[in-house]
Amino acid sequence: MLRVTPLPDEQPGLNLKLEGKLIGLWVDEFRSFCASCEPQSHPLRLDLADVTFVDANGIHCLQDLLRQGAQIYRCSGFVAEIIELASKEAS
Repeated sequence: MLRVTPLPDEQPGLNLKLEGKLIGLWVDEFRSFCASCEPQSHPLRLDLADVTFVDANGIHCLQDLLRQGAQIYRCSGFVAEIIELASKEAS
C-alpha cells in the first residue's frame, strides 16, 4: 500500500509525503497522480522518509520525476541506496 499526502506549503511548489511501498500497481497510480497535477513553476518535492520499499518500476518512476526536476528529501538510507545503485547501473 502507498499513501500520498500533499503537505502544507513548506516550500513553493507541490510537496508530497509518500508512506508505504512504491511497488506494483501503486507505481502506476502515483505516476497518474503526478501527471494530473497542475504544472508548477517550482519543482515537485517528495518526502520519502516513510517509504519502506521501492521496486524496479518505482525506481524508474522516481528517476523519471528527478529528470523532470522533482526533488527528493527526507529519504531513508535504504531507499536512498536503492536509488543511487539504480542510477549507477543506468549510466
